[in-house]
Amino acid sequence: MEHAFSATEEGATPGQFPQVAGMRVSFDPSLPANERVQNLVIVDNAGLPVDSVVIDGEINGDAERVIKIVTLDFLAGGGDGYPYPELGENRTDLEDQELAEGLFNFADAGSEQDAMAEYLNTFFSETPYMEAETPASDDKRIQIVGERDDNVFVFCEEGFFPAPEQVAVLQNSSSEFVQIRWTPVPGPRVCQIEGGLVGGSTQTLLVYADEDGTEPTRRFVPKSMLQIGETYEVRVRCACSEEPLVVSEFSETEFFIPLGGAASISESNGNASAGSTKMSVYPNPSNLGFVNLDLSNAEGLATEGLLEMRDITGRMITQQRVAVESNQTLRLETTDVPAGIYTVFYTSGAERVTSRFVIE
Repeated sequence: MEHAFSATEEGATPGQFPQVAGMRVSFDPSLPANERVQNLVIVDNAGLPVDSVVIDGEINGDAERVIKIVTLDFLAGGGDGYPYPELGENRTDLEDQELAEGLFNFADAGSEQDAMAEYLNTFFSETPYMEAETPASDDKRIQIVGERDDNVFVFCEEGFFPAPEQVAVLQNSSSEFVQIRWTPVPGPRVCQIEGGLVGGSTQTLLVYADEDGTEPTRRFVPKSMLQIGETYEVRVRCACSEEPLVVSEFSETEFFIPLGGAASISESNGNASAGSTKMSVYPNPSNLGFVNLDLSNAEGLATEGLLEMRDITGRMITQQRVAVESNQTLRLETTDVPAGIYTVFYTSGAERVTSRFVIE
């Protein structure tokens, strides 16, 4: 992209000036060549960000990560001076892929001419394409600093996403959870909760929209993560995308004191019991890709319950219903689970046991 803008001058847009999709990029033509790109983000089909590549003129994230692109064979071969032959790899020429022919056959399937014809036929065969070229002042894909404000990382109609309203914490002495609730503005895909002891360190929890697009409105936090009788603070902000830069301001800070009275739970380095059910986790810590859960019922009864594994923030990692004999060992796969501290819960009827373990 630096090469694409390197020869641009006032009144001059040379052949290497790009036409792009799948990204938003800003550049400053007053800066020296190869130092002009200010912000660049890759976006999905809906135009929402998936990867911030450049922020404030600096590479963001892993500079060696692989990014797949589609371009013309002329440019892929070094046309207009593009450095694809030196920097690119794993090139695939569509003309060599024996693609099925579409409606038109005046050019080879997979060629740019054929792709253009098939595209126009698919989307504009009845109603011609009638949109005028977007002026530079309104172009969101390529933003020229000096001709418009740089809002590469602004994806909401009103600028940064509006903050959620009516943040509250609901508590019930008979519940094992406190509930953080808020009223979102329409459209958030993810909300971020920050909270912790007043004056102490904070933890971050994320809540995602449902698959049907329903906005996130609440998060249940286990009381086992909280210290009874202490005062906590919590604040919430939401985003119209999962990109961390595209977020609202935090809502007004709320304070709460978690109530006691939840089911009695005792923990001791991987062993836990409550009532007649006992649970132990081994090996602990584990680096084997699994842990074993020993569940036993002191009364010799078979039970059926819900097994949950959560990370230190309370986020669900896995959940399944299991039938437990009077004494049984279950294997919990952790191959794809990052290193960290985790808690496993087993709930059967009014009884609930929990145990904490470490994955190295």
